[in-house]
Amino acid sequence: MVWSVEFDLAASRELSRLDPKVARPILTFLNERVALLDNPHGIGEALKGFRL
Repeated sequence: MVWSVEFDLAASRELSRLDPKVARPILTFLNERVALLDNPHGIGEALKGFRL
């Protein structure tokens, strides 16, 4: 199964504020690596540290 990556309005604004040299690798990773996985959760790990 192929996933699609969608951004809400706030995320789109934040991404557009980034320098294109920074934003492009982020978009490439999401569209070419994460979206093509059967289980996109498999490449992430749980956050570690103090809980607020």
